[in-house]
This record gives sequence, C-alpha cells and structure tokens, in this order.
Amino acid sequence: MAVRARPIDCNGNHSLPYLDLDPNLTYRIRVVNTGSLAGFTLRFQEENLQLIQLDGGIDVEPQSQKSATSAGILFPGQRMDLILRRSPEVDDQAPSSLTIDLDQGCFKYPNPALTPSHTFPIYYNNPSIPESNINPSAPAPIPNDTFHIDIERASSTSSLLASIPAKAQQTHVVYTKIEKLARLSNIPYGFFNRTTWKPQADPPIPLISLPRHQWDRNQLAVVTGPEPEWVDLIVNNLDEGPHPFHLHGHNFYVLFIHKASIGWGSYNPFQDAFPPGLSLPSASSDPEYTPYDLTRAILRDTVQIPSRGYAVLRFRADNPGVWLFHCHIAWHLASGMAMVVDVLGDIEGEWAHSALNL
Repeated sequence: MAVRARPIDCNGNHSLPYLDLDPNLTYRIRVVNTGSLAGFTLRFQEENLQLIQLDGGIDVEPQSQKSATSAGILFPGQRMDLILRRSPEVDDQAPSSLTIDLDQGCFKYPNPALTPSHTFPIYYNNPSIPESNINPSAPAPIPNDTFHIDIERASSTSSLLASIPAKAQQTHVVYTKIEKLARLSNIPYGFFNRTTWKPQADPPIPLISLPRHQWDRNQLAVVTGPEPEWVDLIVNNLDEGPHPFHLHGHNFYVLFIHKASIGWGSYNPFQDAFPPGLSLPSASSDPEYTPYDLTRAILRDTVQIPSRGYAVLRFRADNPGVWLFHCHIAWHLASGMAMVVDVLGDIEGEWAHSALNL
C-alpha cells in the first residue's frame, strides 16, 4: 500500500517483497483481508497448508487432504489461520513462491490498470545456499495448484457444532440492496429493507444511551428482547454483486447459503414452505426437524452472501449491546448498507420486530 512515508512508484523497478523461511520449521500464518472490495486466494508452490481456524480463533474440522497448496477465497473482513510446512518431497534448495490471486467476482468492468495476480519469491534460510545467491528482484516461479482448501465449504469442529439447537426461538428476515432513488438525487445508497443507515444524528447521542423511541429514522433494528435467545437472521441479497457481511459482538453459525441460477433467490420463511436451494424433505412429524445440515455448519463473524442469494445465520443473542451488522466493503458501508441488532435491551419499540417481516 502506498502511504506518504513510503510512496510506491508503479513505473519504477523495485525489489519484490519475499518470505525468508527455515525448511526445518513449521509456521503458523494468520491471514487477514483488510481490503475494501475483493477477496483473494493464496497459492504456494512447494509448501503444504492446513487450515486450522477462521475469523480470529474459531476452530475448523481438520481437513482430510494433507497436501493442499492453496486456500481461499478470503473476503474482506475475514481471517484464516494456516499451518505452513515445506513439502517433504521437495529439495530444500528448490525455489518456491507465493501467489496472491484477487477474486474477479467483484469487478463488474475490465480494468486494464489492475493486476489481479502477484507472485512473490520464498527463500529458505539454508546454510547450503549462499546469501549472495538470493536475488529478491528475480521473477518467482508461479505455483501450480495441487489441492485447494475451499474455506467456504469448511465446517466447525464437532464440539462447536454440538451447541446448535435444532430450532431458533426467533426468526428475522431482511433484504439488502444498493439503489438509486430519485428522492435521494439518484445517488447510490445501501439499504436494509427500506432503511439506509447513518450514524444517529437527532439527537447525536449513542444509541445505547437513548430510549428506542428517540432513535432517528436511519436505524433499522433487530430487537432480540430482554432474555438470551437463539436467533435466525435470514439475509436476502437482492444485488447483482456479492456482499461480505459482518456482525459485531457475536459469532454466528452459517447454516445455509444459496445463489439462484435465475431470479432473485430470496427466502422468507413466513411465506415460503421450504428454503430454496435445498432438497424437498420427506414428510416428518418430528418437532425438532430442521432442513439444514447442522453437522456442516461453520461458526464465523463475516459471511460472503452471493448476488441474488441468501444466507441463514443462527446466533445466540447473549451479549448485551446495540451491535452493527454491515457490509464490509468500505463504500457500501459508507453508503448505508448497515443495520443494528439490539441485544438484551428493553422491550420498547416492538415496531422493529414487525417491520423486518414486511
């Protein structure tokens, strides 16, 4: 990143950053996508990866594939922890590299100035390799994928999944989209239902310090009530592009994600008999029946919801506060693609419950 203290001349010749590793050591690497738009994938040429955690310390079920060389896609706001090992079949003196590939799903139009793939050399601190032979400016060999870890298909460990109830005690439905409206001068604004979020301004006091009847019209809220309860939040993305959504204050289980091949692909359990994208169930009188495969759920705090799709998120509303739920693409949040989740507050303002189900 170019900053004032460290400018980057894109037309000049500069040494590539590189990794200096010891072939006899195992490394734990935490990768954070601090970008404002695109996801990315990491690809290693001569190293094996093991995914162990997502989103800052949430354990995942160990992968059966032991020779993975790439992992992703990691979307804005998401994190992953990897164990990195030099492949035992590779000579310690063999060159290696790391390639970072940007996900093209967020780029609607071609950009000739964009280089979506960057490769960086990896050097090993091996006494048999003279330091004079290390040339950071030399082009690095491009990795060839052998096996890939799709982190969107990972599941949490069985101990984490054991706490998911078959049914939630509350269900809330929201729809999100960026729209240009004449009443807003045709400027793009992000919406949840019919509300585009802005910080509380009238009066300009933190929401948690105000009774709900004094919140201004820019605050759409899911109100979970005064007691801890399990909540299903169904988020319908009506946009032609995906959105990475992040919830503050809580982790949530991602029970199901669906992208429609045609139409909008939204889901409203108050109107639809069954979630789109799932196989129709056989008749069941079991009151604990759930259409979701809870053994494949993943606990996260940021989820990528595809265009014209939806996600079913289940969380335990037990952390008191007024928490922001928002798109992690910077200008989508700035445009108002956010809402709040009011947890363990007072029961005043039940209008918020019903408004979400319109």
